[in-house]
Amino acid sequence: MPVSQETLTHLRDNITYPATGEQIIRADGMMSGISAAERVSNMEKIKSRKTYASDLDVLADLQADEDNTISLYAGHAGPYVRFSLTPLAM
Repeated sequence: MPVSQETLTHLRDNITYPATGEQIIRADGMMSGISAAERVSNMEKIKSRKTYASDLDVLADLQADEDNTISLYAGHAGPYVRFSLTPLAM
């Protein structure tokens, strides 16, 4: 599931970093603009015991796919620009 603009804005504007995954998950639950499906997806991907240094750290976990493709976002002040990296097969 792609990360919505509401989640990106929430992570950037409403979370004080460093923050634990548990703090981020609790804050996501209070956001009415984030759909229930996206909240569930975020809860599955955010590691509750991990400490995140910034919104970009959280996005790395939210965008990590099963095929190890990671989407990176540039532009901390927004809007975000998405870059996808796929590991080379050796």
